[in-house]
Amino acid sequence: MDVAEWLRTLGLEQYEPAFRANEIDGRVLPSLTAEDLKDLGVTLVGHRRRLLDAIAALGIPKAARAESPPIAPDGGSPVPNPPRLRGREGWGWKPNAGS
Repeated sequence: MDVAEWLRTLGLEQYEPAFRANEIDGRVLPSLTAEDLKDLGVTLVGHRRRLLDAIAALGIPKAARAESPPIAPDGGSPVPNPPRLRGREGWGWKPNAGS
């Protein structure tokens, strides 16, 4: 896919240098988020919305466009209250008091 041409058809060719400099191609384009577009210098909300709508119109299933889950700042789970895994005690194992 020619991303530069795609941007021109949207009337947003001013972003072509940023997309090129950041190696945004047809494989990367479907996974772009609003935050990514901000990082690329798309500061106007209307332009971000137009780009995101045009990405959605490419027909790529949403699941394929989903971004990776965020990494928690402390390196822990990004899930606020992750389920606890059962340790050995949960399976009926009892530590040997003599060891």
